[in-house]
Amino acid sequence: MAAQQDLQVNNPDLESDILEVTDPGEIGKYAFVLILPTLVINEKVVSSGRIPTRDEVTNWLMAAARED
Repeated sequence: MAAQQDLQVNNPDLESDILEVTDPGEIGKYAFVLILPTLVINEKVVSSGRIPTRDEVTNWLMAAARED
């Protein structure tokens, strides 16, 4: 994923995993996910019902990395 590459360029020591979840049982763990596609970062919904831009995803990942 391009956003993950951007994150690694700016934070070379940061380890991250990006997973696409398609299993309804896994999606069901997030009772608050009602509209697809939904992007969840660190158990927090950051986007729902649309495909965010690469820059948006990169910014959300960078913000999440700073929170850890």
